[in-house]
Amino acid sequence: MQKNKLKKDIKKRLNVQIGEKKKLLLKFIIYSTALPKKIREKAFNMLLLYINNTRCYKTQINNFCIFSSRGRGVLGSFKISRIVFRRLALSGSLLGIRKSS
Repeated sequence: MQKNKLKKDIKKRLNVQIGEKKKLLLKFIIYSTALPKKIREKAFNMLLLYINNTRCYKTQINNFCIFSSRGRGVLGSFKISRIVFRRLALSGSLLGIRKSS
């Protein structure tokens, strides 16, 4: 189950990364007043079609732990949950991390 979830997440992240570039380019063409109106209208129609046909949104990407697939309490910089982080830190597996008290 974890492998399927990881593959799905990687696929979503790639789709969003590619889609964001495409949307940004089309928006740049739409708002550029130096270009002819026909080209801008065509870019606008392409953007509408692209938004309607694709399902890649930034809000669909969730951070989850790469070890336990836990979706809550994930430390973004390490991509691991707080529980796994504590276990790894106490065992000394994370370099530069130690108990403060």
